[in-house]
Amino acid sequence: MSQTDNPAAQYVARRIKNLKFFQATYPGVFDYFSSYELKASQLDILPDTNDVDLIEGGSHIYGGGAKAYVPKELAQFLSVFDSGTKVRSIKPLYEGEYKNPRYFAQQVDALYKKSPLKEEDGFSGYFVPDFFPMVVFMGCGLGLHIERLCNSRDIHHVCVVETDMDRFMGSLYTVDWQEIVSPYLSNTDKSFKFILIPNEKNEAMIRTEVWNYLIENCPIFPVMTQFYNHLGSPVFDRIIDAVNSDLYVHLFSFGNYDDELNQLNNAIHNFKQGAKRLPLPSKEGFDFPVCIVGSGPSLDNRIDWLKTFKDQVLIISCGTALSALHRHGIKPDIQIELESDYNTYSTQSLMEDKDYMCSVKLIGAAQLTPKMLTLFDEKRLFFKGEGALQGFFAASGEAIKEAAPTCTNAALAFAFHYSFSQIFLFGLDYGFPSKDQHHAEGAVYYKKDGSEALKACTTYDDAQLMRVDAADGNTILTTRFLFTSKRRTENMIWAAQHPFIYNCSNGSNIENTIWLDGDQFSQKLLSNTGVTKSSVFDYLFNDSAVGVDDEMISKQCTAMAVALGDLVDEILSLLSSPVTTCGGLTGICYRINNYLQQDLKANNESFYFFIRGSIWHFLHAGFSHTLTINDSNERMQFLASWQEAFKDFLGGVQGHFQEVIFKEFDMEKDLFVHRSIANVEKDPEMPVFEDMEWTFTGLMVDTEGRYSNYVV
Repeated sequence: MSQTDNPAAQYVARRIKNLKFFQATYPGVFDYFSSYELKASQLDILPDTNDVDLIEGGSHIYGGGAKAYVPKELAQFLSVFDSGTKVRSIKPLYEGEYKNPRYFAQQVDALYKKSPLKEEDGFSGYFVPDFFPMVVFMGCGLGLHIERLCNSRDIHHVCVVETDMDRFMGSLYTVDWQEIVSPYLSNTDKSFKFILIPNEKNEAMIRTEVWNYLIENCPIFPVMTQFYNHLGSPVFDRIIDAVNSDLYVHLFSFGNYDDELNQLNNAIHNFKQGAKRLPLPSKEGFDFPVCIVGSGPSLDNRIDWLKTFKDQVLIISCGTALSALHRHGIKPDIQIELESDYNTYSTQSLMEDKDYMCSVKLIGAAQLTPKMLTLFDEKRLFFKGEGALQGFFAASGEAIKEAAPTCTNAALAFAFHYSFSQIFLFGLDYGFPSKDQHHAEGAVYYKKDGSEALKACTTYDDAQLMRVDAADGNTILTTRFLFTSKRRTENMIWAAQHPFIYNCSNGSNIENTIWLDGDQFSQKLLSNTGVTKSSVFDYLFNDSAVGVDDEMISKQCTAMAVALGDLVDEILSLLSSPVTTCGGLTGICYRINNYLQQDLKANNESFYFFIRGSIWHFLHAGFSHTLTINDSNERMQFLASWQEAFKDFLGGVQGHFQEVIFKEFDMEKDLFVHRSIANVEKDPEMPVFEDMEWTFTGLMVDTEGRYSNYVV
């Protein structure tokens, strides 16, 4: 009997062929499924209709035939996502959004100025080109929908996500994976990824796996990634929604060369000034409660809790919460600072009670502006786990993971790093009830003598605000940046799986915490096992602390310069041929990003974090505007401008790095130390006048303080 006469034999033969293919190309898939047998499902071959289905719990998941079901589902998908339609994901950035007068920002802003797109014209979506940049199939099922869409549309990057291993096993009988996948393996501009998570029910875990894959595919994600939810899974719907809600979180976490360089410059100054580092965490951790205090407006209503129990807890003040606590007569045990910009120093220096500030112990990120360290007597530095500095200068296990983007995130990460037994969150509102009530009373933002920049950062247009769920069941206003910080906080808490995290704030709802209201704080506070506040101080601020010596600084800066040269050569070679189409741009973006992930990150992760954000910003600029420009001639002109601007940035970045980092580090003379990143990094050179007659007009001050001119 031939396979034609015996339909079951065809399916078995297909399984054998698929396993041989996976053995050669995806050995992990082969290892898992080579001896796998269906556990809770049955493959139902339907010879009368030449169809197939999968039986789960006594029912056919395709309603009696997958071959009949898939065309209908596919038509529904293509009615929304197909060539010529528009996708609204994350809006493009425009001219003027990179405002800082520094090297990277000026370069990328000059590119946006050449784009025909202007913010005032509005954004209606990205055009889906005559190919799909990326499709994420949420659910493999029997694979027929994947086979049909890959055969009928040109998809550049495919990701298949499945958590039910019976279903993926079923696909080995029903589709020819070799025919589907082989074209991707032979094309350097395409990819095919399987994310198979055996029987995982935790949605956060599934979301994390998908997210970690997506963020390595900039700029296709977050601009033009299409999700195909096979069989309309409610679980996958929620995961897709969660991913889409964090698109701006991803964009705002890129970082850029200007900021990274400023951080490196600050850190070198701090090292050379003799600043010491925090010790490694102990195995035992601290059986002691810690209160992390932000400057959200709800702090005023919960301040009595801190006053009552301040001797029984470790109070950590975050950023501008210090002035709010000072107003309420509370001295925190530790002040956490994160930001590298000079403005953080100028903001904190507004506090008039310098003795109070000096008496607080500072724990600051290594990249902290050196001026900030002058405000505190006792201080220690830490390294962010995801930054470039930790890879170059930190010891193994020293870096604190997830310590960004705000100092409240850093404080929470610090509490996790040192394993404090209980964590209470105060004033971590990540929002505000009204535009006028944006911080706790006493915060520096309300000072009459505050700078215009300080006032501007708390002056909100309605377009900048959105509403989110509040902890008490109502809603609260927030900004994209605050929302980004909140989501990072929630992700940190979920990953830590800490059993005792309490939200004592009355701002945004913080997932995976226990919200405390009324008098619940005293009820939750546990007695410790003999650990005292002074013993915590003795450990964190011990006399044997070390810094970073000049030899290490020189070695690592030289290594960075070499790595920068290699990166410039590699990307310039990839940009050597003209990019004239959307497909060509998608290909070059993938090759550049593949180099970043597979080569640079794998071999030099620290430098990868230093430069990745700037490369991603250029890729995002080119991809987002190209897919929005409708006129073909304008699109071609912009692609040429993008390629030239990208080359210009790469062509000058080595010289700029050398000038800033290989110099005499004199804190008083270095303008980087005394200026915000929003200011120019150096003054324009004065013109030289030779053989010219000139008259000097000076100023004299008389005894009454009046000015008068005098002429030489």
